[in-house]
Amino acid sequence: MVAYVGDGGLSTGPHLYYEVLHTGVRVGPARAANLRVAGRNPAEASAVRARKALIDATVASVLPG
Repeated sequence: MVAYVGDGGLSTGPHLYYEVLHTGVRVGPARAANLRVAGRNPAEASAVRARKALIDATVASVLPG
C-alpha cells in the first residue's frame, strides 16, 4: 500500500490518499481485501516483533500525551 497525507486544490483540510499495488499493478481496495499475502517465515517472527516494538516506541516518544 502506498499512502500520503496532503492538502491541495480546493480541499478543506488534509486528506489521505492511498492505493494498493499487487505485482506492480494498481488494485482497488475492495479487491485487495481478497489478495493472499505471501507465507511468513517463522524464523523471522521474533526479529519482526522486535523491529515493531522499536517502531512503536519511537512513535510513542514523538506523539503528545
